[in-house]
Amino acid sequence: MTRTARLLVLGLAVVSAAALAGCGRAGGPAEPPRAYVQAGILADYDMEIREAEPRSDGSRHVDSAATIARLKEAHATTYFYLVYHERTDWADLEHEFLAAAGRAGIAVWVYLVPPSECCSEPYRTDFVRWAREIAQLSLRHPNLVGWAMDDFSSNLATFTPDYTRAMHEAARRINPDLRFFPVLYHDDFAEAFLAAYAPHFDGAIFPYTVQFDRFDELDDALDRITARLEPFDLDLVLMIYATKMSVAPYPPSAEYVAGALGIGLERMRRGEILGVTTYAMAKAFEREECGFAHHLSLTVPSETATRAGDFVSASQAVRLDPDAARYSLRFFEQDSYPIGTAGYHFKQLLVDGEPIWESDVASDPALSWVERSFDLTPHLEGKSEATIAFRLHDKKGVTNFGIRVSIAALSATGFSVANPAFTEKTGWTLAARGPGSALYSSYVCDPDRQRRVFEAVRDLYRHAATARPGT
Repeated sequence: MTRTARLLVLGLAVVSAAALAGCGRAGGPAEPPRAYVQAGILADYDMEIREAEPRSDGSRHVDSAATIARLKEAHATTYFYLVYHERTDWADLEHEFLAAAGRAGIAVWVYLVPPSECCSEPYRTDFVRWAREIAQLSLRHPNLVGWAMDDFSSNLATFTPDYTRAMHEAARRINPDLRFFPVLYHDDFAEAFLAAYAPHFDGAIFPYTVQFDRFDELDDALDRITARLEPFDLDLVLMIYATKMSVAPYPPSAEYVAGALGIGLERMRRGEILGVTTYAMAKAFEREECGFAHHLSLTVPSETATRAGDFVSASQAVRLDPDAARYSLRFFEQDSYPIGTAGYHFKQLLVDGEPIWESDVASDPALSWVERSFDLTPHLEGKSEATIAFRLHDKKGVTNFGIRVSIAALSATGFSVANPAFTEKTGWTLAARGPGSALYSSYVCDPDRQRRVFEAVRDLYRHAATARPGT
């Protein structure tokens, strides 16, 4: 039995009272009691609302009042505050957000990015310094109860057991109650890893990343992970995606978020996990563009190694019109990677096995559909047939670099393409070398998805906050 089970009944009772009463009045410095922040976490992460205009320092600061108002509307009791988007995020937390969150009865965790996402400002990759500064801040604001590290296991060259111990001890010497949770994925909960690191953790955040259109494997995943954590007396917070993960072909629906979150809340009610958090739930709603509901996806999963030369592709043999004056191909493509690390994954169009176009995934803004058009006449003239192919190709191997490339809405001149809109599972030969995969993707677009996700979370959190412990 973890410390969660020992604290949950008390914690849920206090959470319920705090959520209903607002836990603090405007103008008063009331902070949440310790039991409030130790169990029954109903949380959200990131997607803060920003002020509409930059201040004199050139930064768009966090709109603390608007963000906290949305968290209260959602019945969230905890917020994982990401220090990343602007260089002023830490100062906003220190001078504005924490006090306002305390008055609203909201517990706060500082959420940092690791070296692979460099960097949280101002202390960048000096994580021992971060530990000390966060702990000192927590003494002034008791509602600052913990800190978290994103993608911990992908940065073990930095986070050795010795360095992690130094981080943990630096914080605990200042505030013994401050809790440290790394973000750990499905394969990170191995016994050898936990044996080396568990003494320097207080728990973990587990993002559920297996499926984004169904959640029937979530119970099994939680059974496995909680069983592995129990001998080490570590707590668990389940993270459910409310915004699209980079390698997912489409965003999670409100129905998916509600179903997956409901499983986590039941586990929390039974004392099996510490709580739940949404991943980047929108708080300032925008109608979403549907883009192309049907498309081809070429994907390399996260947390998976590849080798140079690995690929995933979709190809098709086409017959050419001998009387055509020219041959061309137009299509739309997007990838899931923001501009950054280059030289690994490349998007390609091939004719008879030869790349006639390629683009590093790091060269285009993430999730933007780009129209491409190519004159294939020099490559097809004089031929009666040819093979065209789309390929995601690794020029260098990766250890953890998940990526998705999508292709949609083909239009050809001088030849015909079978299944150009990818509405059927025919016409293309799918192939891979390495861990990547190709599949036909489709989804039912919901322009109001952001609002409907928020409402689903709000309703679930309201019920969880007002339910009697043990019911």
